Amino acid sequence: MIDYAKVSNMVRYISEKGLWAEWRYVTRCWEYPWILENGHFGEGLKCLDAGCGQSPLPGYLNSIGCDSHGLDYLQGEKGEYPITYGIPQDWIKMLRGKVKYHHGSMFNAPFPGDTFDRITCVSVLEHILSPRQPHAHHPCLAELKRILKPGGLLIVTVDYFTNPDIIPGYDYRDDIAYLDMPPLHPHSHLWTREEIAIDEDAFFVPPQLYLEMGYGEGFNQKIYHRLTSVGYILQKPHA
Repeated sequence: MIDYAKVSNMVRYISEKGLWAEWRYVTRCWEYPWILENGHFGEGLKCLDAGCGQSPLPGYLNSIGCDSHGLDYLQGEKGEYPITYGIPQDWIKMLRGKVKYHHGSMFNAPFPGDTFDRITCVSVLEHILSPRQPHAHHPCLAELKRILKPGGLLIVTVDYFTNPDIIPGYDYRDDIAYLDMPPLHPHSHLWTREEIAIDEDAFFVPPQLYLEMGYGEGFNQKIYHRLTSVGYILQKPHA
């Protein structure tokens, strides 16, 4: 059953923060509050939103005094890509002087090592990995780790199917092991698919929206499967 009260609270939160997202952008409704409540953002921190597209996070972080940056390989004319992909020129103009946008790929991030205090990557990795290459995004994670300052935080969310057959071989816990950085909270519990599936507080994309928005089509699964998103915050150790 959809907990509309919970959805309303999440939408109210992001509305009060001036973030664009409505209940139809379901995963964003819990990703943004979780990121902002747990990311320890503050004035003067140099922050990067990797694979930012038209995310409202860089603009919001600028408003609270962060040195805000966005990275995306699609800028301006986007050709056949969906309208929500990339950064249109009017978006760049609107935030000029507030957000520094960089054209480039997460596979080869155009920054020197140890550059950012905070790096967010919000529902991007699932567009890189695939059923045939469930670890295709690992080079991107390695790059994000490289450009993160020692002591800095890497904040990642990824859309996550509770059915392991949708993307065989993918488990977000493998990403954490690959990065070899400690969680911000040392005693964080890394939930299994089974635990997520039975947890009463887990929120899933409603079936009608799942089908309307084509969530499963990229994985050749046009029937409904339970989809949520998971997140983790890791801290880069000092040398």
